[in-house]
This record gives sequence, structure tokens and C-alpha cells, in this order.
Amino acid sequence: MTKVFISGGSGTTGLRIVERLSARADIELVSLPEELRKDPAAQAELAEQADITFLCLPDDASRALIAALGDTKGRVLDTSTAFRTDARFAYGFPELSPAHEAAVKQANRVAVPGCHASGAIALSLQQMNPESRADRALEFTLDGKRFFVIHGNFAEPLNRVLASGDYDYILRGHSHLFEDLRVGRTRLINPGALGDWLKPHSFAVLDVEEDLLIPYELKE
Repeated sequence: MTKVFISGGSGTTGLRIVERLSARADIELVSLPEELRKDPAAQAELAEQADITFLCLPDDASRALIAALGDTKGRVLDTSTAFRTDARFAYGFPELSPAHEAAVKQANRVAVPGCHASGAIALSLQQMNPESRADRALEFTLDGKRFFVIHGNFAEPLNRVLASGDYDYILRGHSHLFEDLRVGRTRLINPGALGDWLKPHSFAVLDVEEDLLIPYELKE
């Protein structure tokens, strides 16, 4: 029987994981009493005892738990944006390459890549450029246009890149809300998301040659 601890199991992400794993006969979900639910030391103790721990927490809370747990104890899958570019964590996107798949299987610290929109972007970029590193902010040139791709609530790098005027397009995710803005020469695009918890579901197709963005909203 595999013991699974879901820290933050009452939030949107945690509730979905609980829903899916609770039907598994080979998994035992373990939890803390309500009064210890936000105690990093208590969370770390239970994470050390569990076979797998999902962190469904805000970034700062995830950082506090990892600090209390240390780098080696327990096996942790973090769903926040706190560790996606942290060298201690494997980037949890096994579809990117055999190396990514092997790293996920072996690691005791895995950063979950995030929303469907950034996942689709990462896979597309990997097909266009096998040498790209989709586990961090990406920069590439396509048809003579410079792109910058980022995911998460990283205001400092996003504002810096926008202010630089060095890029034709910035693609971003995380909010799941469609966005199409121009700041000087730079076009900032968030295609939305195809996930099932926030509606409307949306995606977009960009014609780089014509600088034409075609948004699509999926109907029920």
C-alpha cells in the first residue's frame, strides 16, 4: 500500500488529486489534523513518513515545507511555481525527452510543470528545437521573430523583458485567462487554457508572418 500525503488538499489542485487517488485501492491517503494543517514542521514529519507527498500550496508555503523537510527526506511533487527552475528538482514533464522521463522516475524532488497552456507551448518548442530547455524561461527565434516564453507569477523578469523592447512576442501562462497586449514593439500573449476548472476554455493560433493572432474559445 502506497501512502500519499497531499499538503493543501482542500484547494483546487489538491481536491482534484484527492478525487482521483481516493478511488485507488492500492493508495492510502494520509493527512494532518486541522490544527496542524499549516504547520511546516508537522507537514515535514508526515511527508517524511509518506511514500509520496504532493505540495498543493502557494509558493512561499512550499518553500517553507521544503526547508523544514530538507533536500533528501521523502519524495515530493510540488505543484507551485516555486521550484520549476530549481536545480534540486527534476522538471516533471517526462514527455519532453527520455532524459526528462528518467529524471522524473529517479528524483525525490519533482516540480510539476503547470497549466495546459504552458505544457502545449513547451512540447511545441521541443519539437521545433530539440536542444531547447523547456524547464525555464525560453528564448528562441522563429521566422526572424524573437520570442520569450515564461510561466508563473514572475513579475520582475516579465517587466524587465517587456521594458527591453528586445522581443517581438512574449508568451506567458499561469493565469488561464486569454490576453493579447502590445507594449511598444512587443506583443504579449496568453492563449488561455484548456483545463476543466476555469471557463471559458481557450487557445490561440499565431501567424508570425502576418502578425495575426486567432483566438479560439471552446463551447460546451
